Amino acid sequence: MIRAYLLLIILTLAVSSVLLISCAKKPSGKEVFQKEFCPACHYFRGLGKSGGIDISAVGEHRSRKWIKEHIVNPKSHDPNIGMPSFAHLKKAELNALVDMLTSPVAQKP
Repeated sequence: MIRAYLLLIILTLAVSSVLLISCAKKPSGKEVFQKEFCPACHYFRGLGKSGGIDISAVGEHRSRKWIKEHIVNPKSHDPNIGMPSFAHLKKAELNALVDMLTSPVAQKP
């Protein structure tokens, strides 16, 4: 009987964990942009340093692949760039940031 209760408790915990993971909030590009201090150097459609590097239309000029590579390893495009690598970003964070950067220009984050 005790084994049955233990098994029930273990199964309940396992299902709860799966549900919590699947319901986890997906980060927004704006949240990632701000959390990683991008506004200290960049301006994006009302967010960030006025007079900073304006990346508001980067998605019109660069592919998603290029933008991802640049965020993860900026020196791959310019060895002299001062931008740090953001290789530590989780896949969901990176995708959210790239989604924001490639959104239509008329759309604000």
